[in-house]
Amino acid sequence: MGVFQFDVQKVYNQTKDHCMHNQWIGLFNYENEEACGINGFLRISISVLHENDQKVALIVTEKTKKNSNFLMPPQLKQNMSFTQLAIYFYGALNIPNMDAGLGGLFASDMANLLQTKNKNCNAFIRVEYGEMTIDTDVKDNKLDLVTWNQIIKIPIPEPRVSEKVFIRLYDKDGVKNELIGTFELNLEDVIPPYSTNSLVGGNKNKLFKNKFENRTRINFYGSDPSKSKFAKISELMDNNTEIGMMYKGTVVMKVLKLDNIAKPIKGTEYFTRSSNEDIYKKKKSWNFHLRLYKLYTFNESHSDDKICKVYFNIGHLFIGAEGVIE
Repeated sequence: MGVFQFDVQKVYNQTKDHCMHNQWIGLFNYENEEACGINGFLRISISVLHENDQKVALIVTEKTKKNSNFLMPPQLKQNMSFTQLAIYFYGALNIPNMDAGLGGLFASDMANLLQTKNKNCNAFIRVEYGEMTIDTDVKDNKLDLVTWNQIIKIPIPEPRVSEKVFIRLYDKDGVKNELIGTFELNLEDVIPPYSTNSLVGGNKNKLFKNKFENRTRINFYGSDPSKSKFAKISELMDNNTEIGMMYKGTVVMKVLKLDNIAKPIKGTEYFTRSSNEDIYKKKKSWNFHLRLYKLYTFNESHSDDKICKVYFNIGHLFIGAEGVIE
């Protein structure tokens, strides 16, 4: 019938008790372009609490009844609209060799593995928005480069059910697609807020700027691409870019809002670019110092292993240290 998505952080910050009381939400199926209206309403209460927060009873009181409102008013059923988004994917580089286990490798061995020019990877991009999922074509990794030159077009319903578009990088491997890493695209960075159309916060002197209007390099981070026995932790890292510990490659892309579209479009198409256009030429470098003091471990399952190996990586640069667990 319909879907509505919440940003957990916004719910947490909405009130002092970190709750949303007695709110009406509109449910609609935004993947069906022929019937994109609201299909019903649901009244709910939500709490998002840290373990140290005071517990709150989600009960209906006269106060919550009085303060209840529609997150999406009924009249939006007739006024529903779409913003057409086009995401241009040029290519990728530095994608790790997902078919080679890294367990037991360290420092220079790891660097040599990730820097090899003949990596076995069949890469594709998956774009997710709500229940909508669209993939690019699968392309081979040749000379450490992947080339798509492909556009993914998705319709964004206004008002939006979510501000997050998930861009996931996969390696197609037989019957199972292996997730390499995830990038979260914030819609507020590429299209104006719904209520202001083309201006930010109603300020007529401050024009909206699309941060991805020009070609941009986005980096993917995730877990060590080995067959780790900590599979759940690795999966969390690959699905959430904020907790990913390892650089997993770079994708070059841009995002545009398409105007004068009579009907929302969901699909893919190719685009052409100049053959001599170097999309990877932008490079930066830093000098840094790293000092490692101590490592404390609380995992008793490793009590028999007296050798501890720690490595840090920035791109293809690996720095290692080894010590004895006391």
